Amino acid sequence: QDLPLEVEDSRHLSSELTYVADKANSGFSPDMALPGWEIEGGRAQAGELVYPTTFGRPQAPGGSEKYARFTYTIAIARPWAVYLIRMLVPMLVVLLSAFVSFYLSPTYVDARIGIATAALLSSVALHLTVSADLPHVGYVRLIDKIYNLAYAIIFLTLGVKICLFPLTRKAQVSAFKMQQVSPKMKALQEKFENDKQKL
Repeated sequence: QDLPLEVEDSRHLSSELTYVADKANSGFSPDMALPGWEIEGGRAQAGELVYPTTFGRPQAPGGSEKYARFTYTIAIARPWAVYLIRMLVPMLVVLLSAFVSFYLSPTYVDARIGIATAALLSSVALHLTVSADLPHVGYVRLIDKIYNLAYAIIFLTLGVKICLFPLTRKAQVSAFKMQQVSPKMKALQEKFENDKQKL
């Protein structure tokens, strides 16, 4: 990104005052710092700016006025490694916690859905926090695409759990019924231990 610093004299027309850019010796202090940004360099440029108005002065010729302008543009960039760690590592932790719910026993349905829901809420909070630090633009940024992918993964995780809930419930019910029948089966096996036909 570029950060332009512009100097313009509003009292003297470009015919009365002209800026000349000293490109070889123009620069900025090495002590200058912008928090959260890296300064990559700068460039000087001089020119004119034509305003399509006379600013209320009828004596100005041609219905427009030219003013000299000097622009020093500082090239800045976000440090990508820091932002990668700061933005993506928390999201990876949230996604891993969502996937951990797959390793829980199917009997813990509430915990499995609760973990995925907490992961979704955490990712939304992270996205809002990250977006507050970035400038508002009219297009989708890369970080928004990454968070949208994370939302899709978490929603898929939640969808799988919700779709499999009826099957899990049936398995739990049949396991419970088997537990109730198990002592009777064991008693029958002991009673007819030697007679497989009657068993």
